[in-house]
Amino acid sequence: AVAARMGTALNEAGAWLNLGLLEAAALLHDVCRQEPAHAAAGAALLRASGLPRVAGIVAGHMDPPRALGAVPDERALLYLADKLVREDRVVPLADRLAGTLERVGADEQAKAVARRRLEAAMRIAAVVRRETGRTVEQLAAERAGEVKGATG
Repeated sequence: AVAARMGTALNEAGAWLNLGLLEAAALLHDVCRQEPAHAAAGAALLRASGLPRVAGIVAGHMDPPRALGAVPDERALLYLADKLVREDRVVPLADRLAGTLERVGADEQAKAVARRRLEAAMRIAAVVRRETGRTVEQLAAERAGEVKGATG
């Protein structure tokens, strides 16, 4: 739902995102969550199921996009939504980083990866805010059919 809200807001601001593709990828991105390298495993399953475009987005949901265009694409939005949601709750990006840093302990390489991922998510979030006038937290909190708030 968070990815769909961001995509809808960006489209309302003039983007051309494929919301059906984004929603499918968001719903299926953790289909193989219990497996090692779950993003690759999920993508393989989706390709085998005849969903290559969804698979392409799912394959990259754990790693930041190499390049960020003027408007985030479906893959970048799924990446960001994945960082904003823990189980069934929206969490601030800084809280997500703190939890990851605690979980990895003294592993400096894992800490560096976590920081790089957060920085990428923050860059995407900044573009979403610039384009929509709303923070990703505001968009995440919106419900379908609600009047959308102004900038904040």
